[in-house]
Amino acid sequence: MHQIRCHASILMGGCCIVLFVAVALPCTHQAEFVLAEPSRSSFFRTELPRLQRAQWPQVQRYLQRGQPVVLEAGEADCPLVNASCDSYRSRFPAARMRAEYDDEDERMVLLGSDEWSTTTRAVGKGVAAGIPPSEVPESAPYIWHAKHYPQDLTAVLPWLPRPAWLPAGELRNWAKLNSSIEFWFSLPGGGAMAHADGHCGTIGTVQLQGTKRWQLMFLPELTGTMDKFDEADGGVYQAGQWAPQYEVVLHPGDTLLFPAGMMHATRTPQKKGACSASVSFQLAEIPAELVRAFLPSLSLSQEVARCMRHWEQMATLGGAITRDSTLEGEHAEAFQAMDRSGDGVLDAHEVAAQFGSSEGFLARAGRAFYDADEDGMVSLGELGQGARRWNVAGARLQAAREVLRAADEEELGIEQMQKLRLLDATYSAPPPASMKTARRQRRPAQTRIHFEGLDEGGHGHLGLEDTHQSSFIRDEI
Repeated sequence: MHQIRCHASILMGGCCIVLFVAVALPCTHQAEFVLAEPSRSSFFRTELPRLQRAQWPQVQRYLQRGQPVVLEAGEADCPLVNASCDSYRSRFPAARMRAEYDDEDERMVLLGSDEWSTTTRAVGKGVAAGIPPSEVPESAPYIWHAKHYPQDLTAVLPWLPRPAWLPAGELRNWAKLNSSIEFWFSLPGGGAMAHADGHCGTIGTVQLQGTKRWQLMFLPELTGTMDKFDEADGGVYQAGQWAPQYEVVLHPGDTLLFPAGMMHATRTPQKKGACSASVSFQLAEIPAELVRAFLPSLSLSQEVARCMRHWEQMATLGGAITRDSTLEGEHAEAFQAMDRSGDGVLDAHEVAAQFGSSEGFLARAGRAFYDADEDGMVSLGELGQGARRWNVAGARLQAAREVLRAADEEELGIEQMQKLRLLDATYSAPPPASMKTARRQRRPAQTRIHFEGLDEGGHGHLGLEDTHQSSFIRDEI
């Protein structure tokens, strides 16, 4: 991401001119339209799509949209499907797994041991503290990060052939899948508490043994830095935000694909002797339409904000749109340079020309990010609107980072909290005229009340001895 410095005026509710990607950020409340988001209910399908004998064009369309989808029996030919949990002990005995939700941080267990497959292990009391009991799994899971150990990947990849729905020519997606393998194991009642992952493309999981219930919910709308909450396991329960959009039970061979920013929780059924095994992976495919629609919230997400750097190639069309462009000048010239046919729109081939021949996923994502009316073409107006949206969301993110850099490494004081609150107001929609005076009068008091509610120690700052509330305001912002 390009480095931007927003002067102190923006933190105090003034205006700041920032050249980020393509256009200048105008004053204060003109950001209202740019940072608007569609409702979650209007963007996502009501029912979770389920495909049989899925083909790549159909799958890719869902991935580009950012719509979760189930591929029924999508991995039926994988040799690990229906393999018993005990078989992993004999095939990969030296692999090391992490005991999730253990009070002993980073406790590792050999895959060849019998501890994980025969003994139910409760979630640690420290981990479960503050989580509603109904959301705490009866049994804590284990995760084998094969992706972190070259010898483990070498041993397991022969057991994971290329999925039938993924063409051989999708080299970047296939490479990403092969380098991101991790296995999850759980006994009856086991599973993961709701959380978001810091992945930037598409996340996939294949159920190998047993069944597993998945619940999915896209990030709630974040209108400012003060809306942030802990997106790690269980934090969404404490924030009172957990309201799953989808629930599905996966059977051996089923594949679930979902986009960045999709929070999820899992649970293995309470059935004596049941053992669930699944493999998770990532694809390079970017959910570009979802990123365009929900960029304001994604750019503030504790877990996903880091993806702004990852998405920059997509949003700048391979660097064709520079941060020093303006809508009236160089920006229009850049569009004309890309419009080789001179017909006033950018088609798929013209967008693809901005990327290398092996970057097909980026070309698809770049066109989808700007193609607001979804007609397959990008107009000059769509390019300007998309670049402006990227600019404003990025400028807000960078301004918040500047505030936090000025704070003490371990303390987030009331001054920084006030600045963040005023920053949020700067980038928010203008209130009705009748509310302006009342809001202006009560904002300082609200800031102090909110701060004092977090300052459990009463020291005038948020330190490590308080709750981890300050950390997720700071994390990845």
